[in-house]
Amino acid sequence: MLRIPAIIFLLIIIIALGAYAAWQGPRGEITSWEAVAAPEKYEGREIKAGYNRIIGGGGSYWTVGPFGHYVVLKIDPRLSLEPGNFISYQGQVRKDGYIETNEIYIHKERGFKYLVSLIPLFVILFWFGREYRFNQRKFYFEEK
Repeated sequence: MLRIPAIIFLLIIIIALGAYAAWQGPRGEITSWEAVAAPEKYEGREIKAGYNRIIGGGGSYWTVGPFGHYVVLKIDPRLSLEPGNFISYQGQVRKDGYIETNEIYIHKERGFKYLVSLIPLFVILFWFGREYRFNQRKFYFEEK
């Protein structure tokens, strides 16, 4: 009956490694919200960000909300954007507290892609449920 303690021990190890990587892992690139929070320190620095949802704005200035933060972007007003769109961008930090974008990509039909990607998961779960059953006494799956 060492199977359950072994599984619990391995889960604790995986969680500890994930926490270590999140808090003590190598420092990546500067994030867009860190750069906008101290624009005089990062003025002119190149920022890349992906899959940010537009939450407001209009004209040349739009606000995106990555991970609960607010970042103002200066975007070419000829682009047809609206709140709710997902964009990826590359730009430079300006001392006035916004990012002037050089390149921008508008992601289309992102929600639909998520739904379609779940279809194989349901097929595999259906197949697994037909072929195997869970033995609670031995705590593992076995063939039917």
